[in-house]
Amino acid sequence: MTGGEMIHRGIGPSARIRAAVALAALALTQTACSAAQSKAQDARPQLSGFYLTHAVALDDPRWRIEDLACRGSCSLAGFHYLQDLLKDPKNNKTPVKELLQQVDEFTKKESATLLTPSAREAAAKYDPADDPVIEECKPDHDGWRHQLLAPLPMKIEQYDDKVLLRYEYWNAVRTVYLKGSDPTGVAPTRLGHSTGRYEGKTLVVETAGISPNLLLVPGLGSIRHSDQARAVERYTRSADGNRLDLEWSFTDPVNLVKPMQGQKSFLFSADGELDEFTCDAVSGRY
Repeated sequence: MTGGEMIHRGIGPSARIRAAVALAALALTQTACSAAQSKAQDARPQLSGFYLTHAVALDDPRWRIEDLACRGSCSLAGFHYLQDLLKDPKNNKTPVKELLQQVDEFTKKESATLLTPSAREAAAKYDPADDPVIEECKPDHDGWRHQLLAPLPMKIEQYDDKVLLRYEYWNAVRTVYLKGSDPTGVAPTRLGHSTGRYEGKTLVVETAGISPNLLLVPGLGSIRHSDQARAVERYTRSADGNRLDLEWSFTDPVNLVKPMQGQKSFLFSADGELDEFTCDAVSGRY
């Protein structure tokens, strides 16, 4: 019953006052909830948008040398190693190509410490010619790592309860659940089941339920990871909004003695749109 209905039905002044107070309190509660929700939305990092990779924006001046040199293929430690080499005054006149050779050697040594003995044996037997992705032109056997690092654009959409990661590569879409949807009991998929949370300016994504698939180990070849694999991604947008930096970590107690970690950077574009992916682009895999 509204306040107006009570007045017209002859309810006394005291009752009308109590009703008015109740209505005012309800309005204040609704306003407070709306304000709290708005504040929470304002506090979260604004990551929504379209993001370019080097493959479609190679000449963009916003790229750093290390972005173009690594292009997502460096390990996280290798990326920081390259940054240190670039900052060292001793290397001011050293060609970037020579610095990259140093990074390649660093990466090979690091990769050699990642694998269990059985995984090292499997990597040594890997032949790219047998890659089912290229043979069958289907995403089924294309692993989690390569989906993240493929040199094609992506788009991020933020909602109150989830974040959507849309990739041009394979036209894939990942849903990151923000309110704790438990991966237990969810059927394994190529890209797994992802939950997320905001930590300051960063979106943290944790993924489980990744079906066994190919995992490229830089410098060594590929292995098939187990169903115990887990992944963590951290997406952080720069203060000026121009770039999005991704740091990721992949663990697999069956094949990896320590986490495999990597990095990739994207550039924000205000008017970009994803193109329809065709299988011909698979020939450009790295």
